[in-house]
Amino acid sequence: MKKVVVILDYAHGKDVAGKRSPCGRHEEWRWSRERGRCIKIILQAIGFTVYETNPTDSEIGLSKRVRISENIPVEEGQIKFFISLHNNAAGDGTKWMSARGMEIWTKRGVDLADDFSDFYFKIMREWFPTVPMRLNSPINGQKDKEGNLAVLKAAGVYSVLIEHLFQDNKADVELLLDPTQNKKFEDAVVDLVEKAEKFMNE
Repeated sequence: MKKVVVILDYAHGKDVAGKRSPCGRHEEWRWSRERGRCIKIILQAIGFTVYETNPTDSEIGLSKRVRISENIPVEEGQIKFFISLHNNAAGDGTKWMSARGMEIWTKRGVDLADDFSDFYFKIMREWFPTVPMRLNSPINGQKDKEGNLAVLKAAGVYSVLIEHLFQDNKADVELLLDPTQNKKFEDAVVDLVEKAEKFMNE
């Protein structure tokens, strides 16, 4: 039995305005679900239990995502690892911006999500060596950004929100539209879960 139970959370919904590139070629809701569903297939194939907070293409609300996460059952000795898949934005989506790169958010305070965030940056540097890593601090345990993001507040759940590239940066959008780069992202998230599992067994 795996100690890590994965909860995949997808960005927004197709009924939420904006959340796309200024050119309209990239849509965050679609990208998030396509990546997440591929990640789910891979993780299940290697023995992980995987849940989705929202298997539909429409928005269900942040509080409902949290309740779903809290109500997912686990066995004694297991933990729930919540991974929300997003793209970042520096503006309102109407024009191209200069900010780019990757970052990860956790809830305020210290828990396993901070360790998992350290794994994330190490993995992403290996998979995407030319893409900027937007760290809160270079110090281990403090590399993630922390905030009161509603979707990360589930009790008894170790939650991260990944902001993978900027959907209003031209260079980042080209990566988001590239199937090879998206496969690398999927494999990187799988790698993250496997490292979290190894960490829990040490």
